[in-house]
Amino acid sequence: MTSNSHTVYYIESYLIYCVRADIEDHSDELEDVIIREHNAIRKFHRAHPLDKITDNEYTRNRCKAKVGHPLSFSPPGADSQYGENVYRMNGKSLDYKKVADLVVLAWSKSKKDYKWEQENPESKHLSFTQMIWKDTKKITCAICGQKVNSKVEATIVCNYLPPGNIKNNYKKNVLESMGRTAYEIEKPWFPNS
Repeated sequence: MTSNSHTVYYIESYLIYCVRADIEDHSDELEDVIIREHNAIRKFHRAHPLDKITDNEYTRNRCKAKVGHPLSFSPPGADSQYGENVYRMNGKSLDYKKVADLVVLAWSKSKKDYKWEQENPESKHLSFTQMIWKDTKKITCAICGQKVNSKVEATIVCNYLPPGNIKNNYKKNVLESMGRTAYEIEKPWFPNS
């Protein structure tokens, strides 16, 4: 484009992630488990079940890009239309199915000291509040991992539409539990409501 005898060139750039071959993707096998566990917790907090987003390529790519980086690492190209929760677990003989079962429990733990009357909670509660956010309607999750020395490291990423954790909207979207969930009944160490 020429304007006032200056030439301006517009170049589109694309960011391409190189995904290492040693990253295992267990998303197809375990996404439904994670979504089912979300919906079990949401039921007790008077939030409708989340529908599954059928195209989870964005979430899979986010998960793979986070492997080997600190949990706080946010790969470039984050899409602001999504809310996001991330979790990591590692161990010598890690079972991905067990990780899928436990991730929702881990995100729920901050419930024990959540102050239901507050409008904007502390950051330590944001995984829990995103998970039960009433206005969120859809979810997609990915679980991937790698072997590091003698340990297995699993990373879980869930993306939510529309996103939760909107300032000054907590009281109408984060509702106190109607009772104890199956986790709370089955696991005596789980924090009580």
